[in-house]
Amino acid sequence: MEAWLQELEGHYVVGLTGEPYREVAFYARPPGWEMEAHLHEWYQLIFVADGSLELTTGGRRHLLGRGQCALIPPGCIHALRTPAGYRQIGINLRACRDARGIVEMLDAHARTFAILERPQWHEAGELLWQEGRALSPRSRLQLVHTLDGLLLSATEPEPAPGRADPFQQALVAALRARLAAPPALEELCAAMRMSGAHLERRCRQCFGCGVIALFNRIRLDEACLLLRTSTDPVETIGRRLGFYDAAHFSRFFKRKLGLSPLHYRKRRS
Repeated sequence: MEAWLQELEGHYVVGLTGEPYREVAFYARPPGWEMEAHLHEWYQLIFVADGSLELTTGGRRHLLGRGQCALIPPGCIHALRTPAGYRQIGINLRACRDARGIVEMLDAHARTFAILERPQWHEAGELLWQEGRALSPRSRLQLVHTLDGLLLSATEPEPAPGRADPFQQALVAALRARLAAPPALEELCAAMRMSGAHLERRCRQCFGCGVIALFNRIRLDEACLLLRTSTDPVETIGRRLGFYDAAHFSRFFKRKLGLSPLHYRKRRS
């Protein structure tokens, strides 16, 4: 698979020759930016990495926040606007069907406009943003692997509006309440009123990973937010998230995103 990189002012676009991808666009939109109503002949996914986006289609206005994604099918007229600014990863597919059957799968399972939210996309979004400019053979394979995972997840059924899974809400709330001190499994089991095996099984069914991996995803997401939006020292942020010291926090962060917290903060400033 070949790839090319186009640098724009404050943005960049990665073009891919492998099916079914056309390009991946990394945009940082300023406050007040908007795009009038338009349509595409291909599937497009708009992932909000940070900030908020207003998307209007079919006479309805949808507000997307960090970690949410809009799945826009071919021919869907939509307009975009951001009052406060946002960072976007836009994934454009090719208009024709591909040999791997991914576009055909979307036709079968995701033919209508949808707002998707997958907790596992938070970390994937940060990895895409960090690795997008690297066009080495390994980074291209990693990029396509991550994109394939996002597209596969996009075909999973969404919960009915207003009927979010109480288990998911309760578990995420319990983990967020314990960010300063990694919880023992027994403590979580007591809070969730279920056995360790049942808790682990439900977590994997709902989030695609175990309890500890989910806790680390939430910690990483919070760490990225604090590094971008606060001036607190790295060590302070690390301690707030339950790490022993700055070195412990840095090792965790670099293992997940491939760069140190300080480097991440400099690139986001």
